[in-house]
Amino acid sequence: MRGIYFFIWLALFLIGMWTESSTRLIYDQHVAFTLTRNVSWENFWSTDYVEALRHSGGLLVSKVAHVVSSFLLGLLFFRWIGLKLDALVCLLLGVAVVEVLQEFFTREAYALDIMLNATGVLTAALLVSLWQVETGRAIEDTD
Repeated sequence: MRGIYFFIWLALFLIGMWTESSTRLIYDQHVAFTLTRNVSWENFWSTDYVEALRHSGGLLVSKVAHVVSSFLLGLLFFRWIGLKLDALVCLLLGVAVVEVLQEFFTREAYALDIMLNATGVLTAALLVSLWQVETGRAIEDTD
């Protein structure tokens, strides 16, 4: 059952990351996917939009959503698989690949967003690790 919860959240995560417009998803519940071959990596390393975060509440919510959604993905993944180094590395690579693939779905990928996703996953790993130390039990062994 834990795996099912993880894959349900993963599907929602992918929809949110790859739909044409996350804003339209949030406000209009509109989901549309468009693939493109014309990708541009010009802005991948750009931090220009960091300044825009101070003036755009919607953009800030979007960036917080990266951390929160990756955090939940991490919690569900570690609850299902367990907190092991290979599982952590696999999930970190997975959220990075998802972000990079946004370029092929008419969205822009940013290195900073990869860091935000990694922050969510690492926070989940830290929380699970602390829980395991406090209880003396692996999280995947609990019901």
